[in-house]
Amino acid sequence: MDAARAACQSCRPAFIYGSGGHAKVVAEVIAAEGVYEVRFLIDDCPAKVGEVVGGHTVMGGRGALRQLRDRDGIRHGIVAIGNERTRHTIALELESEGFDLLTAVHPSAQISPSARVGRGTVVMAGAVVNAGSRIGLGAVINTRCSVDHDCDIGDAAQIAPGATLCGVVRVGARTFVGAGATVIPGVTIGADVIVGAGAVVIRDVPDGVTVVGVPARVIKSPEPPRD
Repeated sequence: MDAARAACQSCRPAFIYGSGGHAKVVAEVIAAEGVYEVRFLIDDCPAKVGEVVGGHTVMGGRGALRQLRDRDGIRHGIVAIGNERTRHTIALELESEGFDLLTAVHPSAQISPSARVGRGTVVMAGAVVNAGSRIGLGAVINTRCSVDHDCDIGDAAQIAPGATLCGVVRVGARTFVGAGATVIPGVTIGADVIVGAGAVVIRDVPDGVTVVGVPARVIKSPEPPRD
């Protein structure tokens, strides 16, 4: 038994759904927190089976996950996939199948006692979530970002490294706020939005658009619905 396993004898077994770079970081957050022990990774790409990523083996896709649950009783896991829409879809599907989404918070993150962090969310090293803020299901609060008081972060949204949300900011589901972006107080950003790296958002942003620049401006509008 290695030192990491010995130190985590009381940890609950868990899986990570995903096997890319994001999964590596999430695995280290879980290890640092010391509540769960990652036993394996799940990836729907057959070519990934058997790969070892960050010291953890990819066991297969959804079918393998069900078999491992039934055999070993491992029900707790987290979806560590960078794409917001994919992460959201898989998280909801896993819950519908009876899996329990764990929440992972790095010990160096600062979470207000009055903040709420949803199931399946990861809060990375050095992140700050201040008083009264709410983080939805399957969100990513990434390295050294700042979420100030009374913000509302939707399901599967991602606040990228170094981004700053001032107070009372609303971010819709599956929205990506890029690295180093700043959102001034009271702004509402819709669902399925991309905020470019370094952008400064000073006014509300509708659903489904891409905004960049200082101040942020729309460069891509939603595609019209198809018949």
